[in-house]
Amino acid sequence: MDRIKATNAVAGIAFAAALVAGCSGGQQQGQGGQEGEVPPAAPAPEQQQQQQPPKPDPGAAKAALQQQIDQALQQRPITFEPDTANLTEQGKQTATKAAELAKSAPQELRFTIAGFIANTGTPKPQDQELSQQRAQAVADKFKEAGVPAERLEAVGRGAAQGNQESDRRVEIQVM
Repeated sequence: MDRIKATNAVAGIAFAAALVAGCSGGQQQGQGGQEGEVPPAAPAPEQQQQQQPPKPDPGAAKAALQQQIDQALQQRPITFEPDTANLTEQGKQTATKAAELAKSAPQELRFTIAGFIANTGTPKPQDQELSQQRAQAVADKFKEAGVPAERLEAVGRGAAQGNQESDRRVEIQVM
């Protein structure tokens, strides 16, 4: 009986040694490691940093986003019904598209939305207020799309220069 216990003990020790050797990778196929060989160390922290992808340049992200927004506004401006802060159907679509671009932008970027009215040649006291309402209408579209209010500034700029149709608009500046 003692002989069986001794044989089982030796078998248990051999099994444990084989298990430890297998876990260390020394006996795995393709490794070619020698018994007692230490596996390679993990890369040093400075090497790990070099392997991580570079962080995007905020200035480049800002410029690229401004270009995308400008292009969208040039193709289809955000326009309003005459003498109101009501967006036209085209204005709603373009404001939503610009808002989606803003929503996906880096969180440190801010947006100034400047509203304008048509220059009729005769300034009226309500011109400034209407331009502010137009800017706010677009800022509201941005908020509906999920852009946080703290990233938005709505500014009324009054009468614009140019033809009346193109003056009922907003401009968006990435800050």
